[in-house]
Amino acid sequence: QHLIEINDNENCLLMIYIFKPSFHYHVKEKILVSSDILCELLEVSINLILYTREVYPSRIFRRRKKYNIPVQMCVYPELSNYISDCIGSVKPILEKGEIEKLIIALLSKDRVVEKFVFDIKQEPVRPFDVKYGINTTFSIQIQVPEDYKQDVDMVMYFKHFLGLL
Repeated sequence: QHLIEINDNENCLLMIYIFKPSFHYHVKEKILVSSDILCELLEVSINLILYTREVYPSRIFRRRKKYNIPVQMCVYPELSNYISDCIGSVKPILEKGEIEKLIIALLSKDRVVEKFVFDIKQEPVRPFDVKYGINTTFSIQIQVPEDYKQDVDMVMYFKHFLGLL
């Protein structure tokens, strides 16, 4: 387990815990590509967490587009660079395929106020040049607590969607 602390004020501490998996494997090109995307997602996520939880004043955030979706990103150079540096320190571990879980914890007065858990599964993927037949289908899997099961039953009606010709 690794710990990266983001601590720039005494009222709130952001901690990132990194859990290593019990096993790992290398699909070098896929991990490198996905680590860039995952690092960008984590950076955006931290910014959104800090913005929505009002850890910092909203005036230091500006609306930016990431993947054509408007998100709030920090424009205060010191904080923005600090977040980028912390995420940059996670990237080499991601590239090795050695992260299983990443937890972002917001603390106040040395007490965890809220946690955001990112389960990271780095599974080997099929090459992009594989051709699938015309009869290929796909399914969308939704995992919800039992309490929500009745609301999801209707979604299961659309479980298999045949490809369009």
